[in-house]
Amino acid sequence: MSSEMAKAIKQMVAEKGVSEELILKTIEEALLAAYKKKFGTVDNAVVRFNEETSEVTIFSKKKIVDGVYDPVTEIELEEALSYN
Repeated sequence: MSSEMAKAIKQMVAEKGVSEELILKTIEEALLAAYKKKFGTVDNAVVRFNEETSEVTIFSKKKIVDGVYDPVTEIELEEALSYN
């Protein structure tokens, strides 16, 4: 979440009286809906908000396997090790 987005959320809280939790939950649901549209599921999707840095992260949890059958939910060990 950019600082502009954080400012917009704070402005909505102040002007509209909407709780910050409700706004963040709505953003989370929208991100998960977009993830589901692209990947067909949200079972392995995770959305995290970092209030200190105003960043939002969306990622998928995957099972490490020997021979990927479903690339949305599975990953080879070698590929997983390359992501750090």
